[in-house]
Amino acid sequence: MPAQPQIPNLRDVEAQTMRAELFALALQLGDPSASSARLNATFIWLHERLLKHLHTLNDKLETALRDYDPVLANRLEDGALRLTALLQKLTPRFAELQAGEGADLRQERYSLHLDWNLLLAEYLVHLDLQARVSHLLQPGTEYCLSSLALPDPLAHCRERVRQYQACR
Repeated sequence: MPAQPQIPNLRDVEAQTMRAELFALALQLGDPSASSARLNATFIWLHERLLKHLHTLNDKLETALRDYDPVLANRLEDGALRLTALLQKLTPRFAELQAGEGADLRQERYSLHLDWNLLLAEYLVHLDLQARVSHLLQPGTEYCLSSLALPDPLAHCRERVRQYQACR
């Protein structure tokens, strides 16, 4: 009997959509023909979506994990705070880019492109951690840890987080 096709859940679809949109802005930043006004408008739109996505999912996961693994819950929270801070630092820079429309902004756009890529990289790591933690949660119930899933899957996830942090 052939295997049933895997139906993606809403969280996975949202994460894929966010990744695509973040990469699209990175490409636009590297395109000299893209207008600064459009870049700023895209950033503002993404900024709102990214914050909503970050905090909605993160709050639910972090709350569910807090009693079982405070270290992992703190890692999720720290990642969300770091991404929020990066977004806040980029906000005035995108606005300045739009205000300087028509001037030679190649250096600023290049710098912004690099900083956006930094945010993108941080976000991808955070999404990976969210996805790994989400899979530890009991299917069919919203953010409820199964007692059968503990402690081995969490121990493995904690070890992967520690390995990642040791590389930084």
